[in-house]
Amino acid sequence: MDSYLIFYVGSRTLALPVKEVDRIVPSVAMTPLNEPHPIVAGIIDVEGRGVLLYDLRPVYGEELSPLKLEHRFILITWQDRPRALWVDGIRDVTQLSTDPVNLPGSSKKASMVFQNDRTAISTTSSEEIMEMAERCGLELP
Repeated sequence: MDSYLIFYVGSRTLALPVKEVDRIVPSVAMTPLNEPHPIVAGIIDVEGRGVLLYDLRPVYGEELSPLKLEHRFILITWQDRPRALWVDGIRDVTQLSTDPVNLPGSSKKASMVFQNDRTAISTTSSEEIMEMAERCGLELP
């Protein structure tokens, strides 16, 4: 069993290994980029350092939403630099067991965590999130 941070983006519930999370911060003021980007919403200040803020809604096919006080930013390290993931909220940190699941009609497997033997939640990694963001945004700053 591993520890996972359970969070949500729109209607999607996801689980990220706690060991990949640097910290969680409440939503703060964001400075937009000079040139709009489909995934990078802007830059936030974290202890005097500018950190790129990635809006995960386009990555997961969810509708865009304005920044709200209840939103949270998950800070991760990617390519040796801090990044912030904009999520709608944090649900829990919990111990879960991971089981690969065969995807119907595909040779691929999906990683899922099962909670209470009834609820399946998609697991992800910071690397997977950033790779998906790259594909959606074509080229990340």
